[in-house]
Amino acid sequence: MPDWWRWGSRSFLCTVRGYESVLGPLQALSARFHRTLDHRAVDPGRPAYRNALFHRLVAQTSCSRYLGEGRFTEYARELCRRGQAILDHDFP
Repeated sequence: MPDWWRWGSRSFLCTVRGYESVLGPLQALSARFHRTLDHRAVDPGRPAYRNALFHRLVAQTSCSRYLGEGRFTEYARELCRRGQAILDHDFP
């Protein structure tokens, strides 16, 4: 196994520690986003699409990963909740 792979694996494990409570909601939002929108002809300039994409991407910022449990993981979970609500409302 190359050295960069071992380093990358350790680095990944460090970024996951303290972040477990938000990984499920992040994965669920990302999967739902793609399930809902990948098969549609969606205008990327449409406000509803941009809003859903914004919530998906911002929830995945590194702030919540590197700072562990606390305020930033709460923000990430809330962004995921809002992203799901946007998909429910704007893309039934």
